Order: sequence, then structure tokens, then C-alpha cells
Amino acid sequence: MSTPISQEHPTHSAPQHLEDLQAAFAEAIMTPLRIDSDGYAYQQENYSRLAVESMTANQLFSGVDRLSIYNQQYWFRLLSLLQKEMPLTRHRLGIVEFNRMASAFLSANPSEHPELHHFWKHMDTFMQGQHQWSTPSTVEAAHLDRIYADMFFAMDHHEFDGAALSDEQAASLLSRPLPFQSAFALFADQWNSVRQRLAVRDDEDDAIALPVARAEDYWAIYRHAREGISEEPLSREQYHLLAQLHQGASLVEACDTLERSLSPEALAQVAAHIQQWFARWAQLGWFKAV
Repeated sequence: MSTPISQEHPTHSAPQHLEDLQAAFAEAIMTPLRIDSDGYAYQQENYSRLAVESMTANQLFSGVDRLSIYNQQYWFRLLSLLQKEMPLTRHRLGIVEFNRMASAFLSANPSEHPELHHFWKHMDTFMQGQHQWSTPSTVEAAHLDRIYADMFFAMDHHEFDGAALSDEQAASLLSRPLPFQSAFALFADQWNSVRQRLAVRDDEDDAIALPVARAEDYWAIYRHAREGISEEPLSREQYHLLAQLHQGASLVEACDTLERSLSPEALAQVAAHIQQWFARWAQLGWFKAV
């Protein structure tokens, strides 16, 4: 009786010296740059000796200088990406402080995924930490910049069509959660952040100066299938109603909560306009098909 041939592919691990070299090279190119008002500098003294010795010199560059080029390109790529994705934070901090902040963030949270947008998952926690960049206006700016980035990558779902619902289905919506699109977020703006971001998002030269002053507003930020990412200003009552619904409350539960927290005058405004609000929100595509 013959012995069956295994269907599994044999696994081969890389020689240890190659794994050590790969780790040393990665550590070297991820060494942070020194950033100041005059530019940047390499920290070549922190490169692994193994990584330096692996780089062959040529007619133009020594081995350590060649390694520095890889180090530079790694950081330039990540810093350029963050500068583009965080225009409001960049303007509030200024480009030098922004690059210092970004370098500190990326050093504390190195890339763990081949797709670069995954680095966002630790940004809010980092910005709220104990450091010179954790001012309220800067934390809010970073959070808003992240919302816009999340909008870009969020999934699309079929839109809610109220006309297609039966009377029974429409009645049931009062007592169960409304499903929101993935590309939808609410934002309680304390520092005029939405309007300022719109003003500077295309200002690549950082020529626009931003005054930092309190200015409270409420917004829905969403991505429409045809119009891209958009902003809708909200009243305080609209924001708090939507916040309850977005957190999973039914319409009945959300209205009960508002009744306990709003003045009689504000409740009268809600009762008078709630049908118009929902008609517009559905038209903007904020809800998923049920």
C-alpha cells in the first residue's frame, strides 16, 4: 500500500541573518527625522550598524547616506500624506509643529497595515494625550480631519426609500432604530472648525491664517453617492435628536429623551418641523434601506 502524498505545501522560514537584516533596515528607515524651523536632519547615529554595513557605497553616496535617502523617503511619504489629510490641524499648528506632531504620532504608532489610511485608528487617542499639541482647538481639528478621512473610505449602502414602505413598515420605524449610512457623522463644533476646514482644505501653501476663537455650531457630515462629501448645518434640537437616533434609539425613545431635556419652546419647534426634517434627511441619503 503506497503512502499518500501530503497536499500541504512545506513551509520554509527565511534564514535568521536575513530576518535580522530586514528588521535592522526597517528600524533604520523608520528612525524619526529631527524637525525644526530650519528644516530637518537625519539621526544617522541611531541607525543599526547591521543596516549601515549592508548598504554598499557608490560613486555619489556612502552606505549610510544611501540609507538616509530611504529614511527620508519613508518620512516624507507619511508626513505628506498627513499634511494632505489633516489641513485644518496643519493650519492650526503651523507646518513645523504639525510635522513634529505627526512624527511623534507615527513614532508612537508605526504603520501596521499596507494601506496607509489605517494609521488613523490611534490618532484621536494620541491627540488627547499629555503633550504640547493637545489643546482643545487642535484636538477638535484632528478629530474633524479624521471624520473626513473616514467618510472617504466608508461603505455605500442602498438609500432609504420611504415611498416603498408599506403602512405597517412605516409604523414600525417609530419603535426600532433607524439604520444610518456608514458615511455619516455628527459633529458638535466648538471652534468654528468646519467652516475653517472648508476655507483651508485646498491651501497647500499654508497662506491662510486661522484665528482660534470659540464658535459653537452643529453639523452632519456625510458622503452622497453623486455629490461626494458634504456638510449640513443643524440646529441644536436637530443635532440632539439625530445623536439619539445615531446611537441606536428608536424615534419614540429619542423624542422621550428630548422631552426631558428641552424647553417647552424647543419641543414645540421639534413637533412643528420634525416631518420636514426627516423628509430632507432622507432626501440627502443619510439612512440605509430597511
